[in-house]
Amino acid sequence: MVATRLRVAFPHPAEAPEVVELFDNEFIFSRERSISFARRFSDVFSVPECFVAVGSVAGDVVGALLVRPFTWSEGAREWRGAMMGLVCTKPRFRRQGYAAQLLAASEARCCALDLDFGVLWAAHDGLYGRQGWIRSDRGMLGVRRAGQAGAVPVPPLAAANLVRAAHALHEAREGPRVNRRLSNYRHLLPPAEHVVVLVEGDSYALCGCHDQTGYVYDIVGTGREMPGLWHKLAAHFGDIYVNVELGTSAHRWLEAHAGLAWSKQSLAMWKPLRRDSIPFAAWYVPFMDRI
Repeated sequence: MVATRLRVAFPHPAEAPEVVELFDNEFIFSRERSISFARRFSDVFSVPECFVAVGSVAGDVVGALLVRPFTWSEGAREWRGAMMGLVCTKPRFRRQGYAAQLLAASEARCCALDLDFGVLWAAHDGLYGRQGWIRSDRGMLGVRRAGQAGAVPVPPLAAANLVRAAHALHEAREGPRVNRRLSNYRHLLPPAEHVVVLVEGDSYALCGCHDQTGYVYDIVGTGREMPGLWHKLAAHFGDIYVNVELGTSAHRWLEAHAGLAWSKQSLAMWKPLRRDSIPFAAWYVPFMDRI
């Protein structure tokens, strides 16, 4: 039961450094990770449309979440969506319904901005299921546990020419996709400490790296070029976690040839914010684009 009605404001992250600190304490430093979200999500925070929902009671910040408006393209049609993430409530304010109020206020704000749908990623329905979010995920996770990287260490790769090449290939994708800027290739999800971009012909892999472990955030490839791309991945990293959309050319090749242990992902949850039909059952947002 909520004791006091929550006051919710929607500042830009640059106007709310105490909220970025809250995110860091909750998702970075308390988990023995490094690098603030101010750097990790600098590409998101630099966009004027981005905002945080900040809940307060009697002047005290209770909790917050991050909202990233984005454009989703499928052929000639575009939708405007809202990614929501970093949902957190300070420990002494938990189990009082504040997170539900924050989420509801954020949804109302997105509706007022004429956004078409929301998407977030959560392991359990809980709060989100009760507020009408629908689970639908086309993601697959493939894991290689090698214990060590290749014989010749490879330095971090995020050179401007590789980023431009990967971006051009992303823009040429025929299927539905998130519209990206070049700055988005700096996006760094925890626990990774730097970005690795690998390109092989018309195929690419966007990865985060922590020690010798690689997290493949997005991979696009053809059967002809996947052997060379996989060779680069296998040489660069020890343990590898590959996030890929079910049924794509890259997924089919990896499943047949890479010797990964596969599991179905069930994290994505969607919510239409307008009356238009949203075909989210056929959509997949790569980890590269998530918050």
